[in-house]
Amino acid sequence: MTPNDRHLPIVIAAMALLACIAVAAQGTITLHLFYSPTCAHCHEVRALVAQVAEEHPGVSAVEHTLADPANIELMAQFYLQYGVPEEQWGGTVALFAGDRWWSDSDAILAELENAVGAISPADAADGAPNAPSPAGGRERLIGLFRTFGVATIAVAGLVDGINPCALATLVFLISYLSLRQRSARDVLATGLLFAAGVFAAYLAIGIGALRALQE
Repeated sequence: MTPNDRHLPIVIAAMALLACIAVAAQGTITLHLFYSPTCAHCHEVRALVAQVAEEHPGVSAVEHTLADPANIELMAQFYLQYGVPEEQWGGTVALFAGDRWWSDSDAILAELENAVGAISPADAADGAPNAPSPAGGRERLIGLFRTFGVATIAVAGLVDGINPCALATLVFLISYLSLRQRSARDVLATGLLFAAGVFAAYLAIGIGALRALQE
């Protein structure tokens, strides 16, 4: 073994250390992804976020499912921290990275790759709230809910009622009953029971969300 060969492990270790120092100097970018588990396009966003975190050194991803009421409040805290206009709150997906934020899945899919590379070292620090606590977000959400009047809630319910999934299920159910040669009375009764079941499910979810916010 020559003298140069004996020094090779030291050289390799030094290069690895320098690489780690370079990554640390660039800053760490944390991708905070809020998503709904029932959202179809959210899965594509999750896959992209995981890919970006895997392919870029110094980038990590943290997922927050909106099935947990505490994460809804935490997302509101992020909105406040990033100064997101209230008219852009809501939806089924939101992403925060460095000094950037997105509340639209199409924008995330189109912009995330380039945005991560463009975040400067000064802005690469984790943009999460200094003391991540949903308390501030909870208070703001409750304030927003209190501004909703009966008319607003009624219109929102009517808009939500135009749900392609629910309508498709109802059409399938009625078609099945018709093929079974059930009477018009049976078809009507079944439709009313279906609507009552949907109402009961939404009511239970609403009561549960309200109690979670009040606790």
